[in-house]
Amino acid sequence: RGLPDLSQVSQLESTAFISNRIEDSIQPMSYIEDPDASAEERAEKLNRLLGLMRDRAIDAIVISRHENIAWLTAGRVDVRVGLLRETGPASLLITKEGEGFYITTSNEAARLAEEEFVSLPYKPVLRPWTDSDVERSIRSVFPQGQLATDAPLGEHPIVNLQPLRLVLTRGEIERYRWLGRQAAEAITNLLLSLQPGVTERSMQMAMAAELISRGLLPSVHLEAVDPRILRYP
Repeated sequence: RGLPDLSQVSQLESTAFISNRIEDSIQPMSYIEDPDASAEERAEKLNRLLGLMRDRAIDAIVISRHENIAWLTAGRVDVRVGLLRETGPASLLITKEGEGFYITTSNEAARLAEEEFVSLPYKPVLRPWTDSDVERSIRSVFPQGQLATDAPLGEHPIVNLQPLRLVLTRGEIERYRWLGRQAAEAITNLLLSLQPGVTERSMQMAMAAELISRGLLPSVHLEAVDPRILRYP
């Protein structure tokens, strides 16, 4: 038997579906970390980074890529603004002595201090939002020495930090398992609530709401219904 033609179903039904999903079943939640375990994880990762810096005779390194900032801070810091950008409005500066700074503009200072770096041992290095000279900010606290970076910055050598991230810590394993459970529950809840006539766009909206309510930020949505399931296996 062929699949039913649902192209004539009113968009209002899909809108009602989304409203019901938001009102009836989505409960805010997020990962609850153990402060001591998080501090231990950050210390372990800092030691990995300092070891790499010693091996390569690096006196300080600028970390700007989202995945590396999140990794070094054990998921505590997220400076993303645009999802498709590799860097955001702040970078970390780590010296070979283990001292840490975050470099940003004055208009971002309060938000970053209160929402991202609160209780973390990083000192702010600020510049006017009209000033794009990141190098000058760096040299204000690190006047000389071999500088490296994880993203293009002048002529400084770029260091790939991915090898440091490949061995997962206990905290990362716990968070991956939590993430898997949350994603599975969100998808299951949505699938069990689907009704005939719900459009792919409405499914995307509902799935985004489910995930965001759980502290998860979706970046890719893949849904298919009706003839598209058979046409694009």
